[in-house]
Amino acid sequence: MPTTMDLWAKAQKLHKKAEWARVLGIHVSTWTNVEKKGHVPPVVAAGLALEMGEDPKEWITIAALEAAPETSLKAKLYRSLSTARKL
Repeated sequence: MPTTMDLWAKAQKLHKKAEWARVLGIHVSTWTNVEKKGHVPPVVAAGLALEMGEDPKEWITIAALEAAPETSLKAKLYRSLSTARKL
């Protein structure tokens, strides 16, 4: 299962942080928080995906799961999504 940090790494190959902040209409310090926390917020992940021609629904889902606390439900949802991606 990809992570939002995978999406962020791919995005950085296309534009610098300041350019992504401008394109998405967010503050450049958002990227510092992303790198500290190790995940991209759901709305920002969806925005990156949209700008990069990827499915924003998939990325907003991945980001929401990353931000959720570790529970058995979260693990179940990850397994479900991983299986669905292989189809």
